[in-house]
Amino acid sequence: MSQTPIKHTYTSDDGTAMYYMALSASEKSYKGVLVLMPGFSQRAEDVFRDSDLPETAAGAGLLVVTLSTGFHLTCNDETVSRLTEALTDVLIQYKLDQEQFIFGGFSAGGTILLRYAEYCHETPGDYPVIPAGVFTVDSPVDVIAFWEYIDRELHRDYSEVGMNEARHIGNMLKNKYGTLDSNRVVYEKITPFDISSSEPGNERFLLNTAVRVYHDVDINWQLKNRRRSAYDTNFLNSSELIARLMLQGNDRAEFIQSEIKGQRLDGKFHPHSWNIVDGKECVQWMLNTLK
Repeated sequence: MSQTPIKHTYTSDDGTAMYYMALSASEKSYKGVLVLMPGFSQRAEDVFRDSDLPETAAGAGLLVVTLSTGFHLTCNDETVSRLTEALTDVLIQYKLDQEQFIFGGFSAGGTILLRYAEYCHETPGDYPVIPAGVFTVDSPVDVIAFWEYIDRELHRDYSEVGMNEARHIGNMLKNKYGTLDSNRVVYEKITPFDISSSEPGNERFLLNTAVRVYHDVDINWQLKNRRRSAYDTNFLNSSELIARLMLQGNDRAEFIQSEIKGQRLDGKFHPHSWNIVDGKECVQWMLNTLK
């Protein structure tokens, strides 16, 4: 990398030692800030390994900040608090404009940042920044729909990897919030989008925000490797999210069907990968959004 990320440490309100990583090509001025979150349980440092976005964005004059999701799948009170503390520290350290931010996350990181962006626009006085744009990379945007996916995956009984993931997600959600039937009101609070609702939900707070969802729509990979149809992909719900935002008047809501085939660092093809984002095109979108 042309520059080395800087580790910033701070103490959270509960006394826990926390940190975020920051990367910039120049420390004199910034065209904006890109906040990135990796997937479940990954570290802030992992984004620099898995994606070319940080270096591409820094080279274009953006300050890049990476934060860990920790062991969280959703934007609950704890993740909201940690994000708010970290972004407050970023503003103090770098003396930035609160409206010059773009959020982007992979998998659970995208789910969390999408919901956090909604909070920022719903009650801007309660949050340190007001993101001009937000994007997700093959993220599950509907936490409520997780439950139906889990049932289908276990009933399918085909992929051990898929079944173990479904069991793990189900157990985590149940232990944290209870089942959907027993505590639906909490799930309605934490989900960025609810496809089952006939009325505008949390996504309505993003009507004046640039929103992108990135997907490698490789249905044949899903069929061959997991025996999943489109109903069991992340792109099904996110395409409906974009459709509803557009219907509500957001002409900057976009579904990006990647022309890049998803590929992991070990060389294996997998549509659920960071690399599906065209770094140069995405950064240009960010710069246009921040104008």
